[in-house]
Amino acid sequence: MISNYVGYMNSSESPNRILSIMSRKLQTSYSYILMRMKELGLTDLDISHGDILYQLYHDAPIPMKTLAERISRDKSTVTALVKKMEQRNLICRTADPEDGRASMIGLTAKGESYRNDFMRISDEVMEKLYTRLSKEEKVILLSLLNKLWE
Repeated sequence: MISNYVGYMNSSESPNRILSIMSRKLQTSYSYILMRMKELGLTDLDISHGDILYQLYHDAPIPMKTLAERISRDKSTVTALVKKMEQRNLICRTADPEDGRASMIGLTAKGESYRNDFMRISDEVMEKLYTRLSKEEKVILLSLLNKLWE
């Protein structure tokens, strides 16, 4: 039980500190992303669109089911996000030529036009987040976070 373990640790070693650090880093990252999106005029993007755009910038068009799997979200959540992004003319949905019941998700010209700014912001956040970690430490951190995710 964690509470028993915590009793033997000082406050800087507490498992609760992990959640505190992760939460603060996430909030700081979100604030930075929102600030940069506003500066660059990307006012019709939401942070929740980031995972979808990232996938589409690397591999588009892709089936809705694949997109949901890649961003670790259920299909209904992705469907709602896709609908919102379609309304903002960022992405488009077409029938999958191999399965007419399935949808393929791709980028519109407007969504594609955001690529450079999106990637710049992403790179800036990663630089700020990982600035004090060595390459080896980044690999270890990712491994540990993936282990927590499982």
